[in-house]
Amino acid sequence: MKVIKGKMRAPESKALYYLNALQRFTEKNAYVSFDELADKDNLVKYVYLGIKWFSYAAEMEPEAYTGDYLEEEHRLIESILDAIGMITPAQLTQMFPPEKRFDGKKKAYKDYFSTMEALSKLEPDKPIGDDRTVFDTLWDYQNWDVNLFMVACMANLNRIRQLNGEPDLMDELFQEQRVDSYTLHEKEGYLQNNRTGEVFKLPKPKTRIPRNLKVHS
Repeated sequence: MKVIKGKMRAPESKALYYLNALQRFTEKNAYVSFDELADKDNLVKYVYLGIKWFSYAAEMEPEAYTGDYLEEEHRLIESILDAIGMITPAQLTQMFPPEKRFDGKKKAYKDYFSTMEALSKLEPDKPIGDDRTVFDTLWDYQNWDVNLFMVACMANLNRIRQLNGEPDLMDELFQEQRVDSYTLHEKEGYLQNNRTGEVFKLPKPKTRIPRNLKVHS
């Protein structure tokens, strides 16, 4: 037997895989309503591909976020949220099982119990409901793909606000709570208070010799 060396095909990134799959699906069903998709269980496919795409989308972020890009991204997010509202909690948990983490209360983060509490407010075999119900449910839902989708939702909203000259969501929250936030200017070597504009110089790191090394003359 003789081994022949050949060129290996470069593995396709997960982001590109789900983007292409989502594009094929939307092109195929461009003139189909959500009700028609639901009849054929294709609505579940749309939700799955949409959430999976956004969970990997950071791998393909553009160099600059233009208004047109953000508006198109926002329309896609709204479409996916509308589709989620039409599927049932049982379908959601089948696609994206809640993560089996049980110490959220102790460590102050969402876990399996917070997910089950959110789902207990819904009927398992009826559509999740309106946008507010969808958002509240996903906010307390502990699944990595769903979490990354929610991060993408908030990031999109925040970038649109910034393009429109509105304050950063986190800065606005800090202002409401009367908590100062700071911007790090690493190259210039200073911190700036976003509320007062006050500047604090960063101390230069000191070079230290490890204790296990000795300097010989």
